[in-house]
Amino acid sequence: MDVSVRVSTPEDASFLRDMFFEVRAPEFITAGLVGQQLEMLLAQQYGAMRTHYDREYADAIYEVFELAGERIGYQATVVLDSLHLIDISLVTRVRGNGIGTSRMMELQSRAAEMGLPMTLTVEKFNPAMRLYERLGFKPYMDSEVYLRMKWEGRV
Repeated sequence: MDVSVRVSTPEDASFLRDMFFEVRAPEFITAGLVGQQLEMLLAQQYGAMRTHYDREYADAIYEVFELAGERIGYQATVVLDSLHLIDISLVTRVRGNGIGTSRMMELQSRAAEMGLPMTLTVEKFNPAMRLYERLGFKPYMDSEVYLRMKWEGRV
């Protein structure tokens, strides 16, 4: 698949918010939240996440993935003492087609070119953890909910 990547613009704000809603809504629906109650909670959660990202990762770069001119996902990264993947997501309908793997391998190449390891934080129940392990990421910090992972290999 010919996926292009570009830096996010202000016109992408609603897409990024919609992506968050798509990814997180199933978690809350299983808890019994629906309708306006669900919308309000997701809006609150999205606002809190963006505030946290803006505060913790002021130099973050947000990039949007497009396929045939249609936005299908995004990634947020920042260079610290590593190339840190803050967030990555794809719309549901394109998952499982190798796009996520391709994007991760591109980030690993970018980290290698910079002479840096690549790090990320993942919720322990997130199915993407299998992808990260397959790509050589190793846990280096563990909390009750999250796992910090690092890749120090070569591509």
